[in-house]
Amino acid sequence: MSSVDPLVPVHVLSRESGLQDNEDPAGQSAGDRGACVMAADVDRLIVRIYEAGVSGEGWDQVASAVCEAVQGEALWAQVRGGNGVPQAPFLLHGISQRAIDDYAAHYWRLNPVTGPMMTSPLDEIRNLDVIAGAGVLQRTELFHDWAVPNGLVRSLGWRGLAGDGDVLAVTVARASGVDWSPQELRLLRRLAPHFSHATRVGRGIRAARDEARALRSLLDSLRCAAFLLDGEGRITAANAPAIGLLRAGDLLRDDSRHLRAAHPSADARLRASVAAWSDGDVGRPVYLGPVGRSTPLAFVLPRVGADGGRDAGAVVLVPPVDAAVSALADWLVDTYDLTPAEADVALQVSSGADLRDIAGERATSIGTVRNQVKRAMDKLGVRRRQELVAMLAAAAGPVEVGLRPNSIGCVPPGT
Repeated sequence: MSSVDPLVPVHVLSRESGLQDNEDPAGQSAGDRGACVMAADVDRLIVRIYEAGVSGEGWDQVASAVCEAVQGEALWAQVRGGNGVPQAPFLLHGISQRAIDDYAAHYWRLNPVTGPMMTSPLDEIRNLDVIAGAGVLQRTELFHDWAVPNGLVRSLGWRGLAGDGDVLAVTVARASGVDWSPQELRLLRRLAPHFSHATRVGRGIRAARDEARALRSLLDSLRCAAFLLDGEGRITAANAPAIGLLRAGDLLRDDSRHLRAAHPSADARLRASVAAWSDGDVGRPVYLGPVGRSTPLAFVLPRVGADGGRDAGAVVLVPPVDAAVSALADWLVDTYDLTPAEADVALQVSSGADLRDIAGERATSIGTVRNQVKRAMDKLGVRRRQELVAMLAAAAGPVEVGLRPNSIGCVPPGT
């Protein structure tokens, strides 16, 4: 990364998976897993996705590993603006830029897939043949004049939030006409939200500057737990998901404003990793729990000054344990035009938090919090806290298949 980047990633600090080492990601035994990889391989692949997202490097290796796992020949990813127009792909694997440019020409003529894809639920794997309708895709110019000549007969795709109102679109394709197996689909469903979340985090990091206000704004915009630490390891800022982790206390805690891990051995490793920045060291991998258990994925990143030099302090990011990256706050922002801060405060209030506690945790005045709550309620069309609680409980509603509630929330239906 360049010296002007405000945050420079160094290590992914823990393994991530809800599966045991002897389990297959599709729920099959090792002997029945077919093309799927083992849980430990899934862990490593998820780690590499976050490394690539934060650093902007290594995406091709990630794509190669994904294609190998699901027997795909090509994978490409690009960000689309609010009008659906695709930007230049940031990831091309097994497909040339010429083919992508050629696709753009067909996209403007006739593409029965783009519209439904852009309105599909976030991070849901969609079979492009199914989206277009039985036999429809095979009768289009897009299929005959582009897909077949480029050896991309079967395609899957998904979309996710890329930040700033933009959408991430990812496509995996194969030359064979053989359909995707249930195991392959389940593995991609597990990986899809991590692609979206890693992309969003990385874009936010690279867009931010070192000023305290910009960093706090960055923390508030992230949908994962994020802490800003000074050179002594004291917490100087934390977003709502991070505050939720501190409240829960089973992973991280606030010890006189110092960030500490709840598990003793994890705490020693976390302290050493944060302290390593002061010595110019890169630190060592850290598990936020007993080694050998599935524990949350974590990053420790240095703060970098405007001149490109390293400042004292660090940023600690702790994405959710599983693939259920919460979209509830994003849904409030996108659907009701709430600011990220208003959405976070509304969610805290709906979970029973006291306004004074929220103000203290956010290092702001109770008047500011009260105004944020009022603006949020006005935009949501509710007048009383009970109505706010009922509305957000309904929005969180049934959890999407394969996902589970976490400390940040649930994925609302229809997003």
